[in-house]
Amino acid sequence: MKYLTKQWLIFVLAMLTCVPAMAEYTPEQRAFRSTVTDFLRNEGYAPTIDSDGDVAFKKEGAQYWIHIDGGGSEATSFYVEFHGPSLWLEDASKAISLMACNYVNNNKKCIKATLDSDNTRVLFTVELFCLKASDFTAVFYRHINILDAASDDVQEYYANHSND
Repeated sequence: MKYLTKQWLIFVLAMLTCVPAMAEYTPEQRAFRSTVTDFLRNEGYAPTIDSDGDVAFKKEGAQYWIHIDGGGSEATSFYVEFHGPSLWLEDASKAISLMACNYVNNNKKCIKATLDSDNTRVLFTVELFCLKASDFTAVFYRHINILDAASDDVQEYYANHSND
């Protein structure tokens, strides 16, 4: 019996250590997320909360998501990552893909275009600090436009330079 109790205790402790720490949002983050979710619903989107606790939604079939960090007792602002759809580059040249990302990063405000570790797709993220959710919702459409324009710019740059 002691052996089974010990085995059970080890199993429970192992399971507890497997729970990701970032999956749990603080009450402040949940309130921020709730405001953003309500905003998206009022704008005609159908937001969901994904397995990481992020707000996910689709616009014209493309997937977007919003990650919220900070806002706890030690932080005075929230750090928000607003991710747009990835751009898959088939048979892409790594060098040209990186130059396309650099072109966007140098010519667009507030956007980060990066090549993933497999060199198969470009990821687009707007990063910002917000004191409250209304800071984010006030610039939501501007950020959507930036994410979409960055994707267009990478595609155009790649098309214009892939034959060099």
